[in-house]
Amino acid sequence: MTRNIEAYPIDIIICLLISLLLVPLVLLNLQPTLRLILGLPFILFIPGYILVFALFPAKKTDRGIDTLERLALSFGLSIAIVPLIGLLLNYTPWGIRLQPILISNLIFILGIGLYGIYRWNKTDPEERYIIPLKKITLPKQEK
Repeated sequence: MTRNIEAYPIDIIICLLISLLLVPLVLLNLQPTLRLILGLPFILFIPGYILVFALFPAKKTDRGIDTLERLALSFGLSIAIVPLIGLLLNYTPWGIRLQPILISNLIFILGIGLYGIYRWNKTDPEERYIIPLKKITLPKQEK
């Protein structure tokens, strides 16, 4: 039995896996340049993209938004969400340090991501937002 790739929200699954893999890599004290390259999407893109996906699981209709709007909202919401998480951490005993920020962002991403997958599954299959992987093709190699 083969499964169609469009039966799953691949973009969200990739974001969740990247977030889960990032935490041990950052805690292993990698080079600062590598930590920066891995951490920027985790801070500036993934939290907003997960939230946009949870809010708008449908395609561009009266209930959904298109891909460009998703990307723009992802950056904007990430820039709004992460400082709010940091502000909340300021009033906890853990304070604003690397580990509490990393763990709290991961908890936010996992929680909202799982809720987004739940909403995506409740949406009609014809209306679900899916990244069109069939349109992505590699150029043919000439001999």
